[in-house]
Amino acid sequence: MLEYDAEAAHYDETRGGLPRATEAAEAVLRLVSPGRAADTAGRYLDIAGGTGIVSAAVAAASGGSMIVADLSHGMLRKAAERLPGRAIQARAEALPIASASIDVVTAIWLLHLLPDAAPIVDEVARVLRPGGRLVTTVDKNAAHGHRDPDAGPPDGLARLTALAAAHGMALTGTTTFAGVGQLRPDGAVPTFTVASFAKA
Repeated sequence: MLEYDAEAAHYDETRGGLPRATEAAEAVLRLVSPGRAADTAGRYLDIAGGTGIVSAAVAAASGGSMIVADLSHGMLRKAAERLPGRAIQARAEALPIASASIDVVTAIWLLHLLPDAAPIVDEVARVLRPGGRLVTTVDKNAAHGHRDPDAGPPDGLARLTALAAAHGMALTGTTTFAGVGQLRPDGAVPTFTVASFAKA
């Protein structure tokens, strides 16, 4: 696994930088309030938000209040530069956030790293207010042209839809964005899928 504290100083430049972060943020906002850009303000939480590059882009475009949570001190130092006073150290499955207090939780490039997404979905369901949304990348290996294990990936759309449904959260849509700055084994730019789940 990547050593995130050590990688923090040059993490963004090796992963598409601001162009890719902007693409990801635009995808998030398309799902938060389809067709109604004026309705994107609210309280956002980006879990495993790393350097805060996507978090800051979402906050700037939405007008919302953003908190970025991550475990890595190095990543959080970068996030704090972008979002002063709004970067917290926390595990995604044990957030120091009040129940039913967040409008939108984002998880970009997190769930594919885990053996099981269930504890994260459980915690997201706790912190989301009724009507709130989880917006997350799904099926990342497929975007890169890699085959997933037969059991299916932890970030598989079907798996996440079932986990969300157990908490009264329904799939409301998907969108895609280009993985600017990265290439698949076949030389193509990966297209990432993002899904939105709304809490009843």
